[in-house]
Amino acid sequence: KAAKAPLVPRETHSSTIFYTVRLLELGPDPARVMLALRKIFTTLSAQELLKLKTRLPLTLLDDSVSVLQKDRLVQHFGGLGARVEVSERRL
Repeated sequence: KAAKAPLVPRETHSSTIFYTVRLLELGPDPARVMLALRKIFTTLSAQELLKLKTRLPLTLLDDSVSVLQKDRLVQHFGGLGARVEVSERRL
C-alpha cells in the first residue's frame, strides 16, 4: 500500500467583515444631524452633545459585523445631508 500524505490544513480567509462608520461633516443642516446624534448618544447631556461638533470625524459604529446597522446609519445621516465614511476590515 502506498502511504497517504498527511493532511495539511489549507490556509483559509475569513469572510467576516467588520464595519466602521464615521461622521465626517454635519452638512448643510447641522441641527437636524445633531438631533439624530442625540438618539445614538443617549447618555450625553445637551452640552456634551454640542461638543461633539468639534470632534469630527466622529465614530458612529466601530468594528461591527452588522451590515444592516451600517446601512441604516449611512442612509439616515446621508439623507440628512451629512457626509459619512465607511471602512471595512476583514478578519
